[in-house]
Amino acid sequence: MAIQKQNYVLGRGRLYFDDGENGERYIGNTPEFNLSTATEFLEHFNSDEGLRNRDRNIVTQINYSGSFTTDHIGPENLAMLFMGEATTLTQTSLTGETDTFTAGVAFNWYQLGTDAANPAGKRQVSNVSVSANPSGTPTPAAAGTDYEVDLERGRLQVLEGGLLDGADFAVTYDVDATSRSVVISGARQVTGKLRFVSANPEGAGDQRDYFMPSVTLSANGDFALKAESDWQAIPFSLEIAKAESAEAIYADGLPYTP
Repeated sequence: MAIQKQNYVLGRGRLYFDDGENGERYIGNTPEFNLSTATEFLEHFNSDEGLRNRDRNIVTQINYSGSFTTDHIGPENLAMLFMGEATTLTQTSLTGETDTFTAGVAFNWYQLGTDAANPAGKRQVSNVSVSANPSGTPTPAAAGTDYEVDLERGRLQVLEGGLLDGADFAVTYDVDATSRSVVISGARQVTGKLRFVSANPEGAGDQRDYFMPSVTLSANGDFALKAESDWQAIPFSLEIAKAESAEAIYADGLPYTP
């Protein structure tokens, strides 16, 4: 008796997302990628005699969905996580900027250069000078004794027992011209096309790529900014729809010559 050879597959592959603007972007390493199917039926029962018997079972609805996790923590993936945008923030050089703070608290940090346009504050500052009691008789404070400063992040810490501990103080500084990557959260629905390109180490004889022309991505679960023994990873859910001129899912084998 002839028995068909079994195709046992150990799944591997790369995931690509196309938001309709710049082609298919490689999402990065994805330790998990799953597809799910949920089917709804309309049943009919014959009740003419004896026990009711089901004599019809019609599929009325089918929903395709899925999930994946990526441990590539890039700005584009963070933007999808926060339903926002990844951009580059350009900071122009400034001189003689001044921020004032009220009743400094020992050990606490104070961010320089926060405003409505840049609530996270300025970065890469220089020529920092600090004085206590700026509205009265200003008294110069000393770095290392009264305060510490993180020039790269534009943050200043009040030291215990120094001039700024419990006092109002002013910080004057320059801002260097720099650029930095910024991801800002929003309410932008993440929709587009998803493609999975297989690279199975086992079951390679039937490599099969999956293409979904209409998906909606959303974050689903915890994004651990800190953990003892795990890599950071971003979990996503996807809803798969039937496109206007295409089906929901295409599972393509590789081409061959008959």
